[in-house]
Amino acid sequence: MLEPGGWLLAAFQTDAETFRPNHLRDIAVSLEFHRPDPAAFGTLLDSHGLDVDATTVRAADVEAGERTRQAYVLARRRA
Repeated sequence: MLEPGGWLLAAFQTDAETFRPNHLRDIAVSLEFHRPDPAAFGTLLDSHGLDVDATTVRAADVEAGERTRQAYVLARRRA
């Protein structure tokens, strides 16, 4: 829970379909990784009493093994 005036920084993958791996490190799994749209995420934050201060999206770092763009959203809890 954020106090009034408290900051939230969210970082997440975006612009891709839901990822559903069957195995991670040779272990069978049943998972879903959702990759939200930054604008929709900002709307969700607004509906929960936070004001979005900044949003940025960067390209995937293919050399580091990333497959999707990365989003960063900075928001502040309303007083």
